[in-house]
Amino acid sequence: GVPTAAPTDTNCGTVPIDVRPAGVNIMLAIDGAAGMKPHWADIATAVRSLRQNNPSASFGVQLFWADAVDVAAGETNGDTTNNGCKEIHNKFLELGNHTSEALIAAYGSAPLGGMITDYYQVSPVIEPLSYYLANASTLADPKRTNYLLVFTGGNDNCFGSAFSGTDAQVVAYQKLASDLNKLNIRTIPIGVDPPSTSDPSMGATSGLVGTATMSG
Repeated sequence: GVPTAAPTDTNCGTVPIDVRPAGVNIMLAIDGAAGMKPHWADIATAVRSLRQNNPSASFGVQLFWADAVDVAAGETNGDTTNNGCKEIHNKFLELGNHTSEALIAAYGSAPLGGMITDYYQVSPVIEPLSYYLANASTLADPKRTNYLLVFTGGNDNCFGSAFSGTDAQVVAYQKLASDLNKLNIRTIPIGVDPPSTSDPSMGATSGLVGTATMSG
């Protein structure tokens, strides 16, 4: 005989849907530019406080930095970007149940960013944070509340030309934050230098706020 199709319940209201967050992910993105060295100890203090105040969260680390062109050896980017950045690096400790000391050890005892003739530091920000747009990441977990905390001075001189104005950077920061938000990643820049106002570029807090509790 002809099999009888099972009845289908077309009432979506009868299907239970659990939209509650299943936990919190916190990725600590740390600017490894040479100029961040005076803030290294303060970042460690903030990391310890963040871990203590968010004991059930999963934590990870992204350290980002750039090598500088060797001007003495005749290296330049004059035919491409015309800035002093040679190669951009990302180093990750993936999200997990890490202790504060493991998180601090992951980004090391000092920044790794390059310098040009001990005077001009190279500092990428936008490209390293764009990693999450181009690559699959556990930070984009749709069932968890995901934070990308960015410890930075905000001086991205690897973005575009060395002669680019700050307006283009602000637009790029804003677009980056918007695109990350679409992946369920909330971006919170934490400025290491005391500003006169909150950071306008990504609409978030400035100042080391390690005591914060990140909620779902």
